[in-house]
Amino acid sequence: MCNRAGGLIARVLESYQISTVSLSINLSISQRIGCPRTVFVKFPHGASFGEPGGRDQQLTVLRDMFWALQDLDEPGGIVEPGYRWRRTTYSPVPPESFQREVETTAETP
Repeated sequence: MCNRAGGLIARVLESYQISTVSLSINLSISQRIGCPRTVFVKFPHGASFGEPGGRDQQLTVLRDMFWALQDLDEPGGIVEPGYRWRRTTYSPVPPESFQREVETTAETP
C-alpha cells in the first residue's frame, strides 16, 4: 500500500478512536499528509520491513512500530530509528521485548 493511502486510512481509523502507526519509507509524504504516528525507515521500496529472509531485522522494525504506538501521543509524531539498509546488524528479538511496562501515575483521593 502506498504511503498516501496508508496515511489517509490511518487518519480515518483514528477519528473512530482506533490507534494506528504507519511504516514509511518516504518521510516528506508522511509529513505532508499528517499520519497520526509514523516509523520512518530508509529502506528501499518493496522492503519496508527489511531484507527478504531477515527475520531479526523485520521483527525489530515491527517491535519499534508497537513501541511507537505507545510512545507517540502527539498527532503527526515521527520516529526514525536510524537503521541503515544492509549496514546494521540485528540481534534476535525475544517475544517479551514486544511488551513494555506502562508508567502509571497514582491518583490521590
